[in-house]
Amino acid sequence: MRLAKAAGFADFLRDPMTQAQLAVPARHYLTGPQGEAAGLCLRVEHLGDDLPQLETRLGFPLHPLPHENRSDHGDWRAANDAETAGIVARAAAEDIALRIPIDLGAHRGDKCKETRGAAMLEISPDKIAHVIIRAREYDSGVNPWAHSGHRTGHGTQAELAEFIAGLNEDEQASLVAVMWIGRDTYGPEDLDEAIQTAKAERSAPTEDYLMGEPQLADYLEAGMEALGISPEEVEDDLQRPV
Repeated sequence: MRLAKAAGFADFLRDPMTQAQLAVPARHYLTGPQGEAAGLCLRVEHLGDDLPQLETRLGFPLHPLPHENRSDHGDWRAANDAETAGIVARAAAEDIALRIPIDLGAHRGDKCKETRGAAMLEISPDKIAHVIIRAREYDSGVNPWAHSGHRTGHGTQAELAEFIAGLNEDEQASLVAVMWIGRDTYGPEDLDEAIQTAKAERSAPTEDYLMGEPQLADYLEAGMEALGISPEEVEDDLQRPV
């Protein structure tokens, strides 16, 4: 708090303590020691709206709360530049890669489970999107990367199978879990259980199991959406020409 009062925006971000705090991923404070989901999320920037939920649970009022370090600096984005954006990108790389929402407006209360689900995913969205794109390409015979600069030629069943087989055990289990969530076998709040089940019940190569599902791409997209990850954004990033 003292640093935030005394330092400018850039100096605040340059401080090692600030960067250490930014580097703590959302999954650390949205889950308990055993991986259990937080039952309630209060947003500091919308505390007036969210605090009544906590008051109801506690059974006594907390209003009015004092407001420390009030400022009138306006939109913080005006103070951002290439250096400060780079600091945040490096320090918060895990949350940014998983598209963890900074504003938890859509994830209040029990909705925290959905945010926690995305944070606990053990495979990057890029890899899931790669499987989606290749699965659609294989099914349709159309190669969306043919003119993107990434690849040439047509994808094959062997190529998709090789990619899935090359994932580690955690990534394969998460990929299966996302497909199950998209298929409504599990809900997004059951991500941990789905991952553990995928690991425990694996009896055949993951690539054979997944590629035997005719709607693999559709289910993976639906699973990502249920976990709060935009498959369209990730797929667009992968297919963008270079």
